[in-house]
Amino acid sequence: MPKQKTLNGSFTLQGKGLHTGVDIQLTFFPAPENYGCIIKRIDLEGHPTIPALAEYVTQTTRGTVLANGDAHETGCDCIRMGVREVTMGKLSVTGALM
Repeated sequence: MPKQKTLNGSFTLQGKGLHTGVDIQLTFFPAPENYGCIIKRIDLEGHPTIPALAEYVTQTTRGTVLANGDAHETGCDCIRMGVREVTMGKLSVTGALM
């Protein structure tokens, strides 16, 4: 297994969703060892989290959709590939529709 890495600090990105055009804000945080990549929806009640794991995939048309209960996340492929080489899979992402 490759040595794990994470971010040195957090950073925030704002923009429009690729497929929806909805304004979004994502904040990327460093994560502890063996954490994986977890997406937290702070725009939904209870701030549900969605682990970026195969068992949470609910759809693969035009990209991967992850879901945990009523919380859904599209675009996770782009997020993971964009930071894959930097983090080697240890990442916490907090996002909200604006």
